[in-house]
This record gives sequence, C-alpha cells and structure tokens, in this order.
Amino acid sequence: MKKAFIELHLSVFLAGFTGILGKLITLNEGMLVWYRLLITAVTMYILFRWQGS
Repeated sequence: MKKAFIELHLSVFLAGFTGILGKLITLNEGMLVWYRLLITAVTMYILFRWQGS
C-alpha cells in the first residue's frame, strides 16, 4: 500500500513538472520525439534487465 502511494505521488509530481520542462526545451518536434523514444528504450532495457524478465 505504501509503495503504491509513493508511486502515485511520484506520478503526479512528474505530470506537473512536464509543463516546466516544456518551456525549457528548445528542440524541434522531430528531434524531441526521437530523444524521448531513445530515453524510453534505454530505460525499459535497463528495467527489464534489472528485473530479470
């Protein structure tokens, strides 16, 4: 229960923080999408390797 509560608060914090990041990012749309895709792929690879799935 406590873990889910912490994850919920982290999700709300990150969702609220995206507006600030949107103002600071100066990349065009295409490059932004590719960077986000790369970050997601690397993060998922690390998580799957760490969890052993």
